[in-house]
This record gives sequence, structure tokens and C-alpha cells, in this order.
Amino acid sequence: MISRIKNLFTDTTPVLRFSAVHGSYNYSYAGQIKLASDLKQQPEWLKNQRTYENSRDKFLNCPGMADYMKAGYIIPAWETIKIKANTAGTVVLIDGPRPTTAAPMNPKLVNGLTKIDSSVKFLVTKIPTPWAIFAKAGYSAYVMPAIYHSPFLKDLYVYSGIVDYDKFTVCNFIFSAVTTCEIEIPIGTPLLQVIPFKRENVTAVSMKATESDAGKAHFQFPAKIRSAYRKYCYGKKSYKLENKE
Repeated sequence: MISRIKNLFTDTTPVLRFSAVHGSYNYSYAGQIKLASDLKQQPEWLKNQRTYENSRDKFLNCPGMADYMKAGYIIPAWETIKIKANTAGTVVLIDGPRPTTAAPMNPKLVNGLTKIDSSVKFLVTKIPTPWAIFAKAGYSAYVMPAIYHSPFLKDLYVYSGIVDYDKFTVCNFIFSAVTTCEIEIPIGTPLLQVIPFKRENVTAVSMKATESDAGKAHFQFPAKIRSAYRKYCYGKKSYKLENKE
């Protein structure tokens, strides 16, 4: 009875809602939205670390990077995406029951942002995902390349952004080929990482360290203890995902 009463006063609105507005990819086991922490397939570079003899040399020994790798949600390739880029331009072909059309963006917006090889024409291409994103009032999301998951980032530069999804819904995969390439991104491959956050006033100060600051900086963290960050500093982050019909 008490839990029922509490539920009456608890806001159960999800912070984010991913709605498949083009196709029914919410039914697709490979193409539906995933929790970043639930991805079973490790990227090749991380698999290769299994041969390391010293565990201190492994990626997961850095808790900050490992935490980021598992944060938020992954939008995977909803169908197989084929991209060919050279001096003539960039061509995108997406297999699947519903044709998806890639569109060019104005490259002057990001001219000079990243190095583009002379073997490829500098273009910015936008692929609309089949997902509309709806956020709880006051929430936005970082929409970023899945830098620790995606296997194609040596060929493609994927652009990041912050979107206020309580007022906007569109989610695009925006990229530039940085070198001549002909790649195939299989269905289920991580494309984007979406991490929500609540909009609030943030204040900061830059100053000379106080005596207390210096003491904490030099002595608070027990660096010589194995996995000290996880034992004493790590704060758990909770991301949940429900797949509805």
C-alpha cells in the first residue's frame, strides 16, 4: 500500500524516449536502441588487449574512460550502411525496406575543423536516423560519436552536438569522410552515443589553491592503492532502457 501511495507522487516520465518514426526499428533486435553498458560485442582494439600480460596496461584500468564508454545510450546502424568517398564526392547507400536518403550540409560551417586528406573531396553528409527523441522538460542530450565503440572512425569524422530534446526531436548521423574509403557499416554497429543531462545554472571559479585545496589534492587520493578511484571516488551512474511495442 505504501509503495502504491509513493507511486502516485513519483514522476515516472522517462528522461528520454526514442520513438521509431520511420519503420518499426523498435522491434529490430540488431537495430534498436541499446544501453551503452549492455553492448556485448567488444571493439577490436579492446579485444586485442586480452593478450596483454600486465593488467595495468589495459583500457579498463582507467576508470574515467571506462565510465564514459558505458554512459548513456547507443544508436546503432538500423540497416547496413555503405559509404564510398573519393575525390568525386561521397555516396551513401542504405539497404533496407525503407529507403533512407542522405543529404549534404554546408561544409563551410565546419571548414578547417578536422584534417581532410587530399584523396577525398571535403563534404559534410547528414543521414537522418529513424528515431525521434523526446526528453523530459528541462533535459537535453549530448549526441556524439561512439568513440570507444565505432570501428569506422579512422575513415569518418562524426560531428558532435547538444540538442534540447524537450523542444526538438530530430536525430541525424552527420559525418565527413577524412580519407578515400569504401566501407560497410553492418546493422547493429554503434553509430552515436546519446548522454542526457539536466539543464541547470552552472557556476565555476578559477583561483589560487587554498591550503585546504592543496592538502586534498596531494593527500586525499590514495594513489598507491590498487583501483583506488573505484574504491573511494567512483559515483554510480544509472541508465535504464525499456523496449516497448
